[in-house]
Amino acid sequence: MNRSKKVLNLSDKKQVFIDGLFLEQSFGVKLEVHQPVKTGEVAIRCEKPWEMCTGDSPWEARIAGYNSVLFDEKDELYKMWYVLLSAKPDGILGGLIAYATSRDGKTWEKPALGLDDGRFGEKTNIVIGAGATGEEYINDCHCMVFLDPKAVEAERFKMLTRPGEAYPELCIYASSDGLQWERKIDKVITYHKEFDKEGKHITADFDSNGKMINVRDSHLDSQNVIFWDDRLNKYVAYVRKNKQLATGQYRSVARAESDDLHSFPVVEEMEDVLEADVLDSPMWDETNNREIAGSDIYTNATIKSDAENAYYMFPSIYYKYGSFMKGYADEAPMNAGPVDVGFAASRDGVHWHRYDRKPFINLGFRGDDDSASIYMVHGVVPGSEGKLYLYSLDTDNLHGANRGDRYQDTENRLVEKEAFLPEKNVFLIRRHEMRKDGFISVRGDYTGGEFITSLLTFSGEQLELNVDTSATGTVAVEIQDEYGMAIEGYSLSDCHLIHTANQIKRIVQWNGSSDLSQLSGQVVKLRFAIRNADLYSFTFFKG
Repeated sequence: MNRSKKVLNLSDKKQVFIDGLFLEQSFGVKLEVHQPVKTGEVAIRCEKPWEMCTGDSPWEARIAGYNSVLFDEKDELYKMWYVLLSAKPDGILGGLIAYATSRDGKTWEKPALGLDDGRFGEKTNIVIGAGATGEEYINDCHCMVFLDPKAVEAERFKMLTRPGEAYPELCIYASSDGLQWERKIDKVITYHKEFDKEGKHITADFDSNGKMINVRDSHLDSQNVIFWDDRLNKYVAYVRKNKQLATGQYRSVARAESDDLHSFPVVEEMEDVLEADVLDSPMWDETNNREIAGSDIYTNATIKSDAENAYYMFPSIYYKYGSFMKGYADEAPMNAGPVDVGFAASRDGVHWHRYDRKPFINLGFRGDDDSASIYMVHGVVPGSEGKLYLYSLDTDNLHGANRGDRYQDTENRLVEKEAFLPEKNVFLIRRHEMRKDGFISVRGDYTGGEFITSLLTFSGEQLELNVDTSATGTVAVEIQDEYGMAIEGYSLSDCHLIHTANQIKRIVQWNGSSDLSQLSGQVVKLRFAIRNADLYSFTFFKG
């Protein structure tokens, strides 16, 4: 046999299905992306005085779209940071970062912390802004929090945000508990800026009619992400990057890595890893006589899974009316449209698969709270009984629908003529749930299917499956030698048929035994026979 072929060393690590890595030979099976279940539960709603917009805002209350959640194992507590819009002294909306906690991930409390300057007349849950942390406000509603395993205890929480005077660069704050923060790094992420003769920052060029024809900066004014990647032993960043088409700017996701939090390249030098293409709401570029994307990849909400070599992204897909919908291009500003959540996965964090591109979280029915825009809260946290919890900001407001002329000109506003203005004008953070490692499965046809892996070794003693057969499905596993022959005692006929099983940790048995210690370290293949069932992950572990 040609042993030059690569042998996968799985050790005792959990394996999930992202691409065809394990499907060297297959028939009657496919990779299938699964949506989370919308529980309908509201985790956070605006109900306190400081959660209400003021000034000339078209909203009575608004939670911004870029929020963050994590589970703190040290405190055994779910923690969430969410951004409220509030009027700055100049009347323009700025952000306040508030804090909430939960023991179960379902019922959330807003602790009375008293960290701000007392302007609201009672203790609030504000942790940055209104005097808290010495800041008046943050710009652009940005907030992303991660636990830093490389930091000293006093700085184990890191927050990526942008305080008022730091615009347009992103800063890093640190905290021991997620409550009291201190700014540690200015300009952790930035970009090249151009200035005119008077020293004014040039953000874009405009034609004689006031239409933007060239974007000069990368804004960074939406959800940007940084975390420690233990696979690379580096910090990685996923940020918004602006580009230019004939029809105006569009948004994409760029990535970079760094040994520390001081050495990220500027955005223009970061690698593009996810952007819309001609399959995303295609439109015709008359200038260059070609099809281009009519949607943007807005936010990314990227995480690294606890499975081996598994990264997940939940990009907000922004369907831009102003790019190609008749009539909208003549409105000012050209920046209205709905947003839903997509899904992508990667083995290395660089190359991403988008599968069938169906929404990961769909918009609700017209008139529902989530009928116009959904943005993922950054973070996927462990839930109860083998479940994961995810959260999203849901609203019946289109992106950009209540801005400038579009909000003031009630007679000619297309979003009103077409009944796209909000009925409830509500912004809520809701909880969703799905099975652990349940993002992608290998789905067997109703009449049955199989796949055989490439050559591999493992170091465990038992094989554990995350599997759902429901009522009529079945799964069986065969272990083959390096030549593709069933190893005696581990053939399909020897395998105890898995059925009537919806289990996160199902142990496979052959002839009444699950012991694989004699095969540990040997070069083998796995053959999975799957009929009308979903296989989500497999793990060789030491029992």
